[in-house]
This record gives sequence, structure tokens and C-alpha cells, in this order.
Amino acid sequence: MLKRILVFVLIGAVFFVGLQFASVFFYFGLFDDFVNDEVKFASIRENDSREHLAEHIMGQAQSYHLDLDPKDIRIDKRTDPASGLTTLSVDLNYSAPVDLYYFTSQIRRHLHTARTY
Repeated sequence: MLKRILVFVLIGAVFFVGLQFASVFFYFGLFDDFVNDEVKFASIRENDSREHLAEHIMGQAQSYHLDLDPKDIRIDKRTDPASGLTTLSVDLNYSAPVDLYYFTSQIRRHLHTARTY
């Protein structure tokens, strides 16, 4: 009987930890998709400045409760004079806490996305 209770407690603990990590990775995926879309459609917006793009990214990171420092957003926009193509690339480093009641773990990620138009 004690062995069964121990197994159920262990399964419950693994399930709890798995859910905590799964929710953080779910928001990582949503945020990555958001940044990719921001870069993809930056060329058709009225205001495609670096400040405007960084402001949108920071706002979305805050809504997903991600830790993103504005200094960690690197936006590079280059135009090739020969072909007339513009390349917009964004690099960011961000993290999110995983709260497991007794301790908190930080998961760090790096995102690089680029589009040529």
C-alpha cells in the first residue's frame, strides 16, 4: 500500500514539473512566432523603424512574462546598393522563470530571424 502511494506521489510530481516546463516552452513558441511575423511584415508597415520594431517586441515579451532587456534586442537593417534588396535581421536573448514552488529555474533562449525583401 505504501509503495502505491509513493508511486502516485512521484507520478504527480513528474506531471506537475512537466506542466510547468511545458507552459514556458509554449510561450517561447508563441513569442518566437510573433517576432518572426514582426520581421516578416515590417516592410509593409507604415513605420518600419528599429525603435518601433523593438517597442513591439518588448511589449509582447512583457505580455508573455518573459525577461527581455531592451539592450538584448539587436536589429540590423542593410540595403544592398547593387541589387536594391533590404535585409532585416533581429537577434534577441531572453529568458523565463519556471516556478517549481521550492526553487525557480531560469530557461534562456536565443532567437535569430532574418528576412530579405
